[in-house]
Amino acid sequence: MATLATELTPLLRSQIAQADKCLKLDSQNEQYAGVWMPNALARTYPSANKSIAWQYLFPSYKLSVGPETGEIRRHHFHQTGVRKVDKEAAKKAQIKNDTPPHR
Repeated sequence: MATLATELTPLLRSQIAQADKCLKLDSQNEQYAGVWMPNALARTYPSANKSIAWQYLFPSYKLSVGPETGEIRRHHFHQTGVRKVDKEAAKKAQIKNDTPPHR
């Protein structure tokens, strides 16, 4: 378990609201298959793939088609995107050192 600074709570709630907004928009698409559920969870919890509890906190900006199944899903924001944003922020702040985000 990690400690969360109290000043980050509003930002985290805002991000959850953004993910929920994506889910509501995606759910209007009849072809949307929800998030991929690992192993037998899809059978055990058949509607969980479209519940906010199972959505990615940082969802991709677009839906994608699974190459193996052809199902339409929204995946997570790719880690290289975080690195690009971090690098740009360091540049704007005129930080010359490498600033890799935590993994």
